[in-house]
Amino acid sequence: GVHMSELKKQLVQDEYEEFMKENGPFSRDELLVGIAQVVQITLLIVNPWLFSPLVESDHGARLLSDATVAAVPALTLFVMPSVSRPGQSVLTWTAVHEKLDF
Repeated sequence: GVHMSELKKQLVQDEYEEFMKENGPFSRDELLVGIAQVVQITLLIVNPWLFSPLVESDHGARLLSDATVAAVPALTLFVMPSVSRPGQSVLTWTAVHEKLDF
């Protein structure tokens, strides 16, 4: 008879093929978005110890907030060139306005 492991392997293979048919291969643009997200999270974690103490006012107030640190990697996506859409950036204002309700 057919073993359970063979059925599981076939199920996983079928799911993978369906996923690839719907989404296509992993692109460079998706990789850049993932890297930007990892950088963003890392910066948010290390900001209180690494960056904020270096950017203070004369009175000791920290001038580099979490919002600033989080925005920088996200904003870089607006200037990185896209491979999937030549002549455009990885993230466009049109895509932002389509996906987010302002």
